[in-house]
Amino acid sequence: MGDQHTDDVKPYEVDNNVDKKMSWEKTLHNIVYGIVTTDIDAIRHTLEKHYTADMILYHPYFIAYGREQAFQIFEMWSGSNMTLHPKVHHIGINEEKGEALVEFSQFANQKLVGGLLPMRIRLVALVKWREEDGERKIYYHRDILETSSILKYTPILGPIYTKIIRPRATYFWCWAYQTMKKLGIYSLVPSMAKDMAAFLQYTCLAPTLPIIHTKEGSRRPRTRQSHRDFCPAIS
Repeated sequence: MGDQHTDDVKPYEVDNNVDKKMSWEKTLHNIVYGIVTTDIDAIRHTLEKHYTADMILYHPYFIAYGREQAFQIFEMWSGSNMTLHPKVHHIGINEEKGEALVEFSQFANQKLVGGLLPMRIRLVALVKWREEDGERKIYYHRDILETSSILKYTPILGPIYTKIIRPRATYFWCWAYQTMKKLGIYSLVPSMAKDMAAFLQYTCLAPTLPIIHTKEGSRRPRTRQSHRDFCPAIS
């Protein structure tokens, strides 16, 4: 066989954007493992390396302005657990908007219960970043808690909640909605509430209005609160 000509064959081109996205996805993965841990030094290092000094952290129950306040929140949660580690489920990145969603779970054993009750909490973190000194750094971090996960993953209670309570609650609320819809409650109650609001507004306002008195045979009304009421000396 003769020599094959490969002049017209284009070499494989690496998409820098895809490569950068994959690199950032790996970084986000490492960030989660760096802040969901009992290693306080690792938390400090992760915040200083990957977060801006003026970052904002929206925790489900707290809020932190700045990296130092954020560290205090992570330190508090880390120090209250005997064991603490995460598991990342999914990472979605939007390069155009400069933000990402990270879905993950936290596995913890609280010191206050002697580490006997394992906890699993599922969250979604929304992070936004900007370029600082040629590197991406997070300036906005919001943790969105899946509240039902606290019950769902609790031993003994979890299966009861998942298999019994949750399905029955779903059936009950759907049945209640359809029943109230057929009875016209959803159209009746807003109308009644509107009328009641107007009535309450009037009853609250009426005592503050001046009372009008008219003398018999006189066409000119006189209010109870005249200038003589305020200045008795004036006749």
